[in-house]
Amino acid sequence: MKAQVLVSLWLALATSVSARNPDNLKKDHDVVFTPKDMLALPRPAPVVVAPDGRLGLSVLSQHSFETRKTTASLHVIRLNETSGPEPVLALESVPGRFSFSDPVWLSEYTFAYINRTNADVAVWSRDLHHTGHHGLALAEPRHLLDFPTGSSPSSLKFLSDKKSASKASSGVLAFSAHVWLGHDIEDTQRLEEEYANRGDDAMIWDELFIREWDAWRNPDKVHQIFLAHIPASGAEAAKAKKPVFHSPFNASGIWSLMQPFETSDYDLTWDHAHHGGRRVRLAVQIKDKHLNYAFNSRRQIYLTSVHSPSSGGNGFASDGDVQMVTSGEHGDVSAITFNPNGTILSWLQREENGAESARSRLVTYDLGLQTRTVWTETWDRSPSAIAWAKNSESIYLLAEDQGSTLPYHLTHPGHLPTPLLFNGTTSSITPLGDSRFLLGISTLTHPTENYILELHAPKHQDGDTDGDKLPFSNLTSLTHWSDPGLAHVNLAKGEKFWFKGAQGRDVMGWFLPPRGYKKGSHKKWPLAFLIHGGPEGAWEDSWSTRWNLNVFAQQGYAVVAINPTGSTGYGQDFVEAIYQNWGGSPYKDLVAGLQYILGEHPEIDPDRLTALGASYGGYMINWLQGHNELTNFKAFVCHDGLFETHMMYYMTEQVYFPQRENGGLPPWQTRAPYEKWSPNNFVHEWSTPALIIHGGKDFRVPDTQGISAFTALQSRGIPSRFLYFKDENHWVLDPQNSLRWHQEVFRWLDEWVGHANEDYALSLQIQ
Repeated sequence: MKAQVLVSLWLALATSVSARNPDNLKKDHDVVFTPKDMLALPRPAPVVVAPDGRLGLSVLSQHSFETRKTTASLHVIRLNETSGPEPVLALESVPGRFSFSDPVWLSEYTFAYINRTNADVAVWSRDLHHTGHHGLALAEPRHLLDFPTGSSPSSLKFLSDKKSASKASSGVLAFSAHVWLGHDIEDTQRLEEEYANRGDDAMIWDELFIREWDAWRNPDKVHQIFLAHIPASGAEAAKAKKPVFHSPFNASGIWSLMQPFETSDYDLTWDHAHHGGRRVRLAVQIKDKHLNYAFNSRRQIYLTSVHSPSSGGNGFASDGDVQMVTSGEHGDVSAITFNPNGTILSWLQREENGAESARSRLVTYDLGLQTRTVWTETWDRSPSAIAWAKNSESIYLLAEDQGSTLPYHLTHPGHLPTPLLFNGTTSSITPLGDSRFLLGISTLTHPTENYILELHAPKHQDGDTDGDKLPFSNLTSLTHWSDPGLAHVNLAKGEKFWFKGAQGRDVMGWFLPPRGYKKGSHKKWPLAFLIHGGPEGAWEDSWSTRWNLNVFAQQGYAVVAINPTGSTGYGQDFVEAIYQNWGGSPYKDLVAGLQYILGEHPEIDPDRLTALGASYGGYMINWLQGHNELTNFKAFVCHDGLFETHMMYYMTEQVYFPQRENGGLPPWQTRAPYEKWSPNNFVHEWSTPALIIHGGKDFRVPDTQGISAFTALQSRGIPSRFLYFKDENHWVLDPQNSLRWHQEVFRWLDEWVGHANEDYALSLQIQ
């Protein structure tokens, strides 16, 4: 344990996420970083790494406020040359005509993707080849296969036939599709047309779910995993454009009523222990088919095998045997992943059904021994992602810890993981070798960029007999997508602070000074006090396009973002202390944190305090409305917040969530906890001006909650405004709508606490 702590400290000191090349970031301190600047920055997806680890596919999306369109581009990047040639542009979408998604590698120099051209959806591929010194050239796109119209394919994965993937090879392509129950995928187009022409728009359900997040469930359709064979080339490839699609789990009735399948929700590998032919093992995780989706979070993992066609064939043959490898007595599972050897299946699992914030554990299943092993039983953190070492002997994890998401290395079950970094927020990790990794990292000062992390063996000096030397590491920037957009601004890194909260617990928060702030000056600044959602979530050293702390600081607001009771990354006891306590300890933490900051920073004007929050943060805004005597906020912003917690049980689509948060029983059996912390019971105390924001497709916290809060404000004659986005869900995702969101939020704040930034206030009037 001592050695692990020393290694962690050494790595923390030796590795700095913020150590970016200053030549790439020349600062002009007079430039204001506006919401439009933030929203116009490129947004990279996690890099898809080639089989040999030398190349990667990076998809960027970027919005243009001039054209009002968002485009996507795919770039090939070299992972073994951090200072080498620029990434190669391979694809670029044309809004309304051509788009692509789900890039996968077919070999070390061939990649495939879903091509959407007008109404046609297909898989295409492109070959890469070297041209001179470090050069890469792209061959013309090649059409591989067509998808049935209306099947909505997504989440592509590819399993190559060859152990060596240096050349384009045949293999198995897997994908998710939305199909009609009891029909073949080839029937999708005909059934879609019949449904569209049915003469009415009625939908009938006999059980929940009827909708989830922002989509209504079609009671006659399900989501399934399909397989198709991809030949290498020649006549077979031409024939494969209309392949035979195979659904391995169809006969067993294993499908999902709502969209479950992302690339981490299923996986496939070759069955190397089977010597009688080419057999593929496929694992999927879906909601337990024997339980109602709305009242249960439990997911099960199912495993099956299929015989893949030989090079001359096109059809699959299922073994018919489907095995459930989870215990059956747990909560949700995620991130299912086979190890590189194909002998062990791993996943993350919560132990309690209905508790989506229960501690997540790493579990593995030995396919030969048919035994499960829990690796992180004693670790008081919840991992969120899994990556196996190249040699299949150890595992890398991502997990939250005290305001960051960090990469960890875990060597054996029962051991404590060792962090590889101590700052920033890592969103993805891919081992490229035994001691070399590709990381996606963001901080409060920059969006996600890609880095190469190298861990080196310890150096020994002459006469040194100690064989247990600490390793050292090096973190190198690989991509610089956002550097041009950040070149002339100076963003705050954020300062962590700790204070005593409810029950004497240590509570952490972030402080960002406003642009132009000088410690000890006589100038007074307004405060933006931000409250996160969840409630089991956290403010991290990370970039956000929805609640960007630096955007608020750049408009002249001091920013405070506290992680109160219920926040993640501080141990499970801290998380679960919010159960049946929504307006209790978290409220006390926020009050104590505000008082601490006002004492530490007298430059903040106590008469110009504002508070903003979304989801649970919006709930807390409504709670503060009735309990503002200790905080003295002058204006509120409530985004998709809860107003009446009792009726939320009957409104939300994930009914298990409010039930668990309120003690595990429905309100007709125990109404008291639902009523105790409900903001609507304190409307008689409301008096503070508030901006209420809601999305029309928010099925998590339906818009009637926001309308109710606005009605309460209006009925009491309190200055208030209602901002409504009819096509947005729980989040405002459209960049044009997001810009309007920011404009209205800052317009509201400026009305009640003064123009924090006159230059930006003027820009609002002319945009």
